[in-house]
Amino acid sequence: MELYIRDGVLYEGLISTTYRGEQYFAPIGFIKNNNSVFIKVYKGGLLEEVVLNTSLFALNIVFKPDYYAAFSLKKELGDVSVSQKTWIRGQQTLPILTDSLGYLVLVKENIVDNGEYYDVEFRIVDQGVNSDAYIEPYSRCYGSIIEILVYATKIKALRSRVQREVLSNFLEYIDFNKEIAYKTCSQEYKSLVDKILRWIREWLGEE
Repeated sequence: MELYIRDGVLYEGLISTTYRGEQYFAPIGFIKNNNSVFIKVYKGGLLEEVVLNTSLFALNIVFKPDYYAAFSLKKELGDVSVSQKTWIRGQQTLPILTDSLGYLVLVKENIVDNGEYYDVEFRIVDQGVNSDAYIEPYSRCYGSIIEILVYATKIKALRSRVQREVLSNFLEYIDFNKEIAYKTCSQEYKSLVDKILRWIREWLGEE
């Protein structure tokens, strides 16, 4: 099996490194162009601190939405068993998920400050494929949960200062993807969606 990532497509992955002696994982959207990977890092979170102070990363290629949930909402949905499913690559103590389809090893090359966020460029120095990974058909279930998570994390971060109209748009988009999830997901993933929605209501003071 070969890891094939097209240039110019916005993909989702889990970036990982060792920071202050601890394994660190975070969901991230990324675009590959030739031998470089580009991400946006919004200011104000731990990811900003990690990227500014670390140079070596792995980019885990993962399908499972529960992994994205566990690492994007660590306090609310974090599962210790997920973070334990790692192996350490080489002497640089680079954590990589054992359940990933594959991974890229990245070295930070350039950071551009764009006000609200940083544009970060990495150089790909190695890659690997998990020969034990299983291949699963595409399902809209997974995409819908990822979209719900994207907007859930925005609501969590911005709830105290976001405009009512913007918040309404976030909630409308979450509701749209919730309907897709309820139609296409297993009961396990429907329950995950319900947990995310309960946290959103709590953040907004509705529970």
